[in-house]
Amino acid sequence: MIELLDVLYKGTDKANTVGTLVVTDFSKAFDCADHTLAIQKLYNLGVRSELIPWIANFLTSRRHRVQYQSALSEWETLSCGVPLGALLGPIIFIALINDAAENAKACSFKYVDDLSLAEVRPANQPSQIDLDVQNLDDWANMNHLKLNPFKCKVMQICFKRQPPNPPDLVIAGKKLEFTC
Repeated sequence: MIELLDVLYKGTDKANTVGTLVVTDFSKAFDCADHTLAIQKLYNLGVRSELIPWIANFLTSRRHRVQYQSALSEWETLSCGVPLGALLGPIIFIALINDAAENAKACSFKYVDDLSLAEVRPANQPSQIDLDVQNLDDWANMNHLKLNPFKCKVMQICFKRQPPNPPDLVIAGKKLEFTC
């Protein structure tokens, strides 16, 4: 968070500049994490090969059922999802999204299941962050995750008397809400 604020404050402190911040939200992020993909990404990141079977067992051996009032469902084995209550859960999820926005021109900031993009540019130049947002949406779909366009927000930081219009950004066919 401090690095994000530093990028925006230092960048927009210069004359005739504008900053754009896109804050994203993955829908049911921990519930949708693909086990096979998460294990592959951990392996690609260099996690010791002796730990991979242990992590795979941690993820894939989970059975769940639902209770509603006095009724219980049958036990089901889940093919996706990372346990929230375990310390290993957020680490696995971070490994899963580690390569998200890796080629973005904007700065990317990740913290567990939060991902933000920040761009600072001359006010007279068009924003390029729309390409990064589209690439992130494509990445999410390829990695079996979904960005929630109703919870993703755009903020523009500009100290000019007449700031430029904020960029129109779209995720999943929905225009993102601009917030002050």
